[in-house]
Amino acid sequence: MPVIDFSQVSEPVPSGSYLVEVIKVEEKPSAKGGFNNFYWTLLITDGDCAGQTIRMITTAKPNSLFLLKETLVALGENPSKDFDFDQQAYIGRSMVVDVRTKTYEGRERPEVFHCHPAG
Repeated sequence: MPVIDFSQVSEPVPSGSYLVEVIKVEEKPSAKGGFNNFYWTLLITDGDCAGQTIRMITTAKPNSLFLLKETLVALGENPSKDFDFDQQAYIGRSMVVDVRTKTYEGRERPEVFHCHPAG
């Protein structure tokens, strides 16, 4: 029987503002179809939660582009009408995210609701 060490399991990231680095962006079709979602993995690089990761979902759904646009602006872009979105170009870039705690399916989870440029 394997021995599993749970000593490194951390609590969910509490509400607050965090300096993060983009470490992964994955594009996947929406379960509702017709558009894609982007799943961002963000590494907290400063403060008490440094080393923890946060997941953020943005969408390409036309009437829900606000968080994707805000994220791109925070990462130094100026997205226009026909913006060529190369997800891999953002790996290693930093920004500040505002996080709040949200209950989903009975569990507390961090949710990114606002992005700002770092510095």
